[in-house]
Amino acid sequence: MSSSFFNVLVVFFYLVLIGLVCWLQSSAVTITCLALSSITEISRKMKKKKNSTSYRLPPGPNGLPILGNLHMLGNLPHQNLHKLSLRYGPIMCIKLGPVPAIVVSSPDMAELFLKTHDNIFASRPARDVSEIMFYKTKGMGFTPYGSYWRYVRKVCSVHLLNSSKIGSFDSIREKEVSIAVESIRSLSMSGEVEVNLTEKIGRLVEDISHTIFFGYKDGESFIPILHEVMRILGAFNVADFIPYVGALDLQGLDRRTKAISRRIDKFITRSIDDHLREKVERQQQKHQKDIIDILLSLMNEDNETSQHEDEKLSGSDIKAIVLDLLIGGIDTSTATIGWALAELLRNPHVMKRLQKELETIVGMDRLVQETDLVNLEYLDMVLKETMRLHPAAPLLVPHYSMEEAKINGYDIPKGSWLMVNVWGIARNQQVWSQNAEDFYPERFIGVDIELKGKDFRLTPFGSGRRKCPGMEMGLKAVKMILAQFVHCFEWKLPIGMSTEDLDMKETAGLTVPRAEHLIAVPKYRLSSSADASMQ
Repeated sequence: MSSSFFNVLVVFFYLVLIGLVCWLQSSAVTITCLALSSITEISRKMKKKKNSTSYRLPPGPNGLPILGNLHMLGNLPHQNLHKLSLRYGPIMCIKLGPVPAIVVSSPDMAELFLKTHDNIFASRPARDVSEIMFYKTKGMGFTPYGSYWRYVRKVCSVHLLNSSKIGSFDSIREKEVSIAVESIRSLSMSGEVEVNLTEKIGRLVEDISHTIFFGYKDGESFIPILHEVMRILGAFNVADFIPYVGALDLQGLDRRTKAISRRIDKFITRSIDDHLREKVERQQQKHQKDIIDILLSLMNEDNETSQHEDEKLSGSDIKAIVLDLLIGGIDTSTATIGWALAELLRNPHVMKRLQKELETIVGMDRLVQETDLVNLEYLDMVLKETMRLHPAAPLLVPHYSMEEAKINGYDIPKGSWLMVNVWGIARNQQVWSQNAEDFYPERFIGVDIELKGKDFRLTPFGSGRRKCPGMEMGLKAVKMILAQFVHCFEWKLPIGMSTEDLDMKETAGLTVPRAEHLIAVPKYRLSSSADASMQ
């Protein structure tokens, strides 16, 4: 049998195999087209001799030609990667097409990559959706490591997200939360009324964010747009790993990204134009400066003083930064609060203990204030346990190796993706004991674990150079809303629904909120004298 005829048979076999696998994964058309476009590449690789060097990659599952392990990720890749790590260990190598990806699932391994070797893994991989959605990969969250990223990070840390600036928005958070509480209280006065907490929390977080960013609350909700953004950012785009099929847009991600990007650009551009048009009036009336005001002011200053192009803000830079912060502020906060309240409803004894702390520290005659938050120790434990079991981004935004490295005895190639599975770390029984999957805030009593990226048992905001800079702002909003909702109301599930009936399934995306809306019945519990503080 000639070698050419044998190659054709092998190619045909893999086409059938890939088509069958992907039919079972409900994406047969996509991947079959991918396989057909890759016949030449398969034939070329089959003629090459096996690499006989001593290059030592971490262990991992065998993959398919061309696809690697892409077919194993599924809709909830953090869960599937966790299952694989139970077999292959806390440092694992998979192939995303031909691209090696290192998956870490233990605190020790996370520390090695995000702290010890942070200088190597501080970049982000190139992705088509980042190029389209973030104005040619501008902004901060998805930008490659370099001088531009350092400048934008400095802008955000010094001018937008420092403690003083975050504190200046306290009154906005308190006002918007009290408005939401009053609306729920009014509903509860009419009897047992079911409240869609998912929608209520989402709109509240959005109102806070819009006021801080744009200076006003928008009548049109931005949340459906953000949900689509998260779904797109959480998808593994075949074109990112096998570029020569990018033009085919086999998964439809480019089309979806361009459509949603037009809506985003229209939304943010409108606000910037409003600020420019009303600039003189806003200065005369001494409006509190919002995020857009600050960024426009910096753009004018930098264009006059800076000599370096990487240290000048453009209109597209501002749009990308705003989108970065909106993603980090709205979707993640909404998801975290939703998971926290769902766990409290499933665990009434935890709800009672938290309410007891609030009664002791705050009392029943007023609402929670920002200054109370530092004294609410059990609230901190509830929040830590929520972010342990339900991290907003269960696979941290992927890192990218800028050079080769030797870590834990393994060779890590330049150009590898790094994925830190914080969802998997939370279920590591060697770290969290046999009850790792239980919601148990008391596990943090007397244990010095913080959320700021120094303890790798709990890093929902990442660590090192790429740690989320909006962590403090996000935590303030989450704590205030959660404390207020638990303090002001008794919550119970709708009639006929037990705690076992509460659906805790996740939905797919870069962040993973609950798949189903959270519905609960409120009963106001504060004294009448507290009502005056909501007026």
